[in-house]
Amino acid sequence: KRVVILSILGNSSNERFNSLQSIIGFFLESKQCPEVIVELVSHMGVSVSLGSIQNMIDSLHAKARKRLESMENCNTIWDNFDMDFATAQPTLEK
Repeated sequence: KRVVILSILGNSSNERFNSLQSIIGFFLESKQCPEVIVELVSHMGVSVSLGSIQNMIDSLHAKARKRLESMENCNTIWDNFDMDFATAQPTLEK
């Protein structure tokens, strides 16, 4: 509670003092929270605005794209690659 209160007070005195609000806004966006809730929480001072959240996402997207473009070409990219070599039925070796 104290951290949130201090963060809100700090943000009210300096608009660049918004680390906690940015984290909370990014969390709300990642959980696909409705815009009405994000606006309400933003108005209370607990989160950043919808525009700031969108700017964060755009910035992260641009940095990720730039990082991918700078990587060497690769043939295959695996995402959550999971191989299961279990056989359907146990076999007896001879």
